[in-house]
Amino acid sequence: MAELPGPSLLRTSRHALFKRRFRVSHMDFEHAIWELGTLLVMPRQVYRNVFYNKQTKNTWARDDPAIFVLMASLITLSALSWSIIRATGVWSTILLCFKMLLRDFLLVAAFSATMIWLLANALMSTGNEKVEWAYAIDLHCNGFFAIISWLYILQLFLLPIVTGPKFPSLLVGNLLYLFGIVQYLYIVYLGLSALPFVRRTNIVLLPLLPALGFFIISLAGLNIPRVVLQIYFG
Repeated sequence: MAELPGPSLLRTSRHALFKRRFRVSHMDFEHAIWELGTLLVMPRQVYRNVFYNKQTKNTWARDDPAIFVLMASLITLSALSWSIIRATGVWSTILLCFKMLLRDFLLVAAFSATMIWLLANALMSTGNEKVEWAYAIDLHCNGFFAIISWLYILQLFLLPIVTGPKFPSLLVGNLLYLFGIVQYLYIVYLGLSALPFVRRTNIVLLPLLPALGFFIISLAGLNIPRVVLQIYFG
């Protein structure tokens, strides 16, 4: 088993992460839009760029914050759209924006990236090189864009269908959540597989089994979209 990364590596990765976030003048939104679109249809192609980053900038992680700005903007627009559809007040709309940005995006990103970072360096890395925490943030955000697409955007358009009382509504709604989880895990898996010093990346796909099991059980009558909407809007 590989040795766990030390605090100095985490501090270095975080320093690089926050440093790159403030290079606003260097943001390439055109490339970021291409990456987000490609993540949904050909995610493997996105990770070809990590070798270029390593060769030219000595880091596996992105140094352009444009994709994070775009994702934050999409989440904010999604929160506003959900608030309009649900006819919430101004204060509730502001609160929903903060919930989606701070909790769903930033806090979940920090937690998930740390879990990916620890898991990869403890069980998958070989040799002396370690997975950067900033790269783990990239992996999570890449996968989370699939969540945004399926659950924050597509679910909004399918709201009358997925909240219906019949079984087809339950099936479609629960499938959205399953697809989001599957695509998230697959994108993270591809990102770790792209690193030449990482092995046993199939470990990342293990949560697919309980996710599929829960999906099958939920078809007995648990409408996941209804439950989630109840949590968000009461």
